[in-house]
Amino acid sequence: MEKIYLDENGNFEFDFSKADDVIITDKLSHCIPGFQYNVDFIIVDKDIIFLEFKSSKIKNVIDTHSFQNKLTKEKDKFCQNIAMKFTSSLFWLWACKGNEKEKDIYYYLLIENDYMDVRMRKAFRNKISRQLPHNYESYSNIKRKIISGFQVTSLDEWNKEFPQYIIKLIT
Repeated sequence: MEKIYLDENGNFEFDFSKADDVIITDKLSHCIPGFQYNVDFIIVDKDIIFLEFKSSKIKNVIDTHSFQNKLTKEKDKFCQNIAMKFTSSLFWLWACKGNEKEKDIYYYLLIENDYMDVRMRKAFRNKISRQLPHNYESYSNIKRKIISGFQVTSLDEWNKEFPQYIIKLIT
């Protein structure tokens, strides 16, 4: 089965053909309101990658400052929502038995925006990371490692780190 997807605006192509599986939870989450915040893609391969994609590069966009405001004036809410997307998506991954082999789970927030530089990505990574369930396996009742890592990345950084999962702007 071909695993090539477009973003909701038809501006970017995601080629996950080389992945073992790709889980998209948006069709599942309508039945439980608390679990409607989900990442865009769960890529299942050697590891599991949760990918949340945000871009201000939208053709024919009317409000060019809306995304910028989310990253500045509404930063706390934005970061909280990104963290909630991990937890909700983890529920669906486990519900779909997508990690029976207990693979490491990595969470990537890919932000394609001219305003977001390396320094800002690091600040966002730190702020969001504090809201994610790191190191819970140290509690005796927890039997699984919940998250192995979190990164905020750019499109160029993603394509260098994951050449097998190319994401590109459609011209």
